[in-house]
This record gives sequence, C-alpha cells and structure tokens, in this order.
Amino acid sequence: MVEQRYQTEEKEQYVTHPHAKFYIEPEKVMRPENKGRTKKIPLLSLPFIVLFAYVICPPIITVDSPKSMVYMTKTIPLSYRRVLPQLLNIYDLSYVIDSQPEKPLSNKNLVLPCGNHTLRVYASIDLFGRKRLMIAEVKFTISKVFNSINELIAFLKRDDLNYREWTPDYTCHNFTIDFIKRAKEKGYYCFVYLALCDDELERYIRAVESIRVINIYPWGTETRGYEFPYVGDTGHAVVKTTVNGMDVIIDPQIDVILSYPDFKVLYEGEIAQEG
Repeated sequence: MVEQRYQTEEKEQYVTHPHAKFYIEPEKVMRPENKGRTKKIPLLSLPFIVLFAYVICPPIITVDSPKSMVYMTKTIPLSYRRVLPQLLNIYDLSYVIDSQPEKPLSNKNLVLPCGNHTLRVYASIDLFGRKRLMIAEVKFTISKVFNSINELIAFLKRDDLNYREWTPDYTCHNFTIDFIKRAKEKGYYCFVYLALCDDELERYIRAVESIRVINIYPWGTETRGYEFPYVGDTGHAVVKTTVNGMDVIIDPQIDVILSYPDFKVLYEGEIAQEG
C-alpha cells in the first residue's frame, strides 16, 4: 500500500490509495485531482429570471363583472382588467359561457337566459407547446323576476305548497326550504331564506293577526282576527324577495305577502281565500 503525502498551509493531510479512503478534516478535504483548484458555480441573473417570467407567464386577470351572485336581469356587463400587464402581449385572451362557442375576450354586454351560468377565461399561446390555459372562472345565476305584486300573487296561486299541513316534523323551516326549491325549478332564483325572531317576530305576528276573517253562517256572519297557531317563540322562517325595488316576505304556509321591514300586509293569501 502506497501513501501519498501532501503539505497544506494549515496542517498535513494524508490520502491513501487505491481504496480512495480520505481523511476528512472538519474544515477542508484535500483530493489530489482538486489540489490548487477553485470551483466556480455560475449563477443566473435574478433580474433576467424575473423579466422572463413577467413576459412569458400567463397574464393575471380580474373579472369585475359578472360576479358570483344572483342577477335580476338578463343583460350583464362583461368587464375585466389585467392585474399585471405584460411587456409583450403574447397571449390571446378568450372566454366561454357554459357550452357556447369560444369568443375573444372584450368588455361588452352579455345577454343570457335565466338559470345558472359559468364564465371561463382562457389564455392561449404557441410557445413551448402550450395551447390553452384557464386563468379565471366565475359562476353566477340569472333569475326570473316579478314585475308586480299581482305577478307574485299569481305565482302563489299556482303553487299548492300552502295546502300541506303543518306537523311537528314539517315546520316553517321545511315549508321555506321546499318553497325555494320549487321556485328554482320554475326559474325563480330570487327567493332567500329569512328567519324572523325577537322584535321582527313580534311585528310579524301582529301584522298577520290584524287580518280580519269573515265567517258566514246560516244565522249570520262573524268577523274575527286571524290567529296564526304555527309560530314559535324562538323564531319563524319565511322567504324574502324583491318586487320593483321593494323588499317583501312571503309565508309559504299561508301565502301571506308583507312588505319588509315595515310588515304591511300586501296580500292576505290563504286567509282571504278561506274568508
């Protein structure tokens, strides 16, 4: 076995061949082939990397309209903006509504039917084999609306949910959930769940019980105030919508319509029908 000896400025180190077993100092390792050499690692320029990503990476798009919400109109503006404009506009931007044909992205008005819709924005480029990237997505809904209280009344008369009996297992909560579900099946996404409690509940009860019920008997007529027996002390569920800019609530159990939040009776519903 042959030992090769090398002298360094700090101390002697020994390398034993041919087994290449090196004595390792905590501060330095001396190998014959690397003696007197200094290894330099080339570094890429950080500004160049940033500039490359800024020019080549897909643009960042913010869709200002439509938003993820329920619209009461069929005409919705399509507007967008680039969050980080690129030095070179090498990406082609396009959009797709549901399964409609793809179109170039531009600020314009969309005219769509009632229902649920999805807007997707794409960026296309031919570099590096990349063809199409989705860079934004918005889900929104267009609802049928009621242009008058009479239209809302006609809708309630066509629906028979109010004929279902209240039970401990089918309460105001179930009436409200099923009413909203039925309305959506008919294209009306404009109803929302509203829980009345505390002061609002008291005002609601007073408003409903102010309705006068006239009973006609063979011996004469009787007029009395309506007593609504299906309201608990903890709260009562109804549905809320907007008619010509006015907020109204509907009780699906009796089809009564009241303005909100002043609780003025606009339609007496099932109570009037029975009276």
